[in-house]
Amino acid sequence: KQWYQRRVRGEAPNVAECIGMMPRAAHSATIYKDRMIVFGGKGSKARSQDLYVLDLGTLGWSIFKDTGARPLPSSFHSATQCGQFMIIYGGRLNDNSHSSQLNVLDCETGGWYDPVEGESPAPRGQCTLSMLGDGRLVMFGGSNKFDMFLQCCQEYDTKVYYLNCNELKSVKIPEPVPEAMESADISVNQQYDLSNPSNVTNDAMEDKCTDGKTDESGDVMLAGV
Repeated sequence: KQWYQRRVRGEAPNVAECIGMMPRAAHSATIYKDRMIVFGGKGSKARSQDLYVLDLGTLGWSIFKDTGARPLPSSFHSATQCGQFMIIYGGRLNDNSHSSQLNVLDCETGGWYDPVEGESPAPRGQCTLSMLGDGRLVMFGGSNKFDMFLQCCQEYDTKVYYLNCNELKSVKIPEPVPEAMESADISVNQQYDLSNPSNVTNDAMEDKCTDGKTDESGDVMLAGV
């Protein structure tokens, strides 16, 4: 068993404020079918909310075409895949505060939405997200209250939270209005087929992302068996 290197084609993900290829840290990457979907992360200048996809067959990068409200630019967020849905929770924002937002991306239609109603767990980054076989999402741990002087978080969580994801449904993307109808007095509303999973709590490391020299090759390292 050993690592081997594969060259990829196309432009690797870059931070929007930078020019050219830019490495990042504390992003998320999930697998759906034959694609790896990369969201956010922190480069040398800013956190991002960009969304890229790597075709694992051709090893070519491209921009993921989505619609709706993306999560805020963040690093140290957590992500997992539930069938065709990529689920993202929390993360550290550009002002170094933390988010408690849960966002779902329908990888088939490209639509974003938030299926949860009611109170969410406390804001955090670096928690774990895992799917159980019965369709429940399990979240554990995480950190909050980043201290700029100490360069680490001051609050850590050890609770376990569950979210029922069995009722997640596809996001219907509205068809664009034909140009011939734009002058007519017609109102077109976006229609979404949403679910409302229940949020059930079970009461029972922060890594510093620092600026520095990084490998700007854009290579992907694969583990061979």
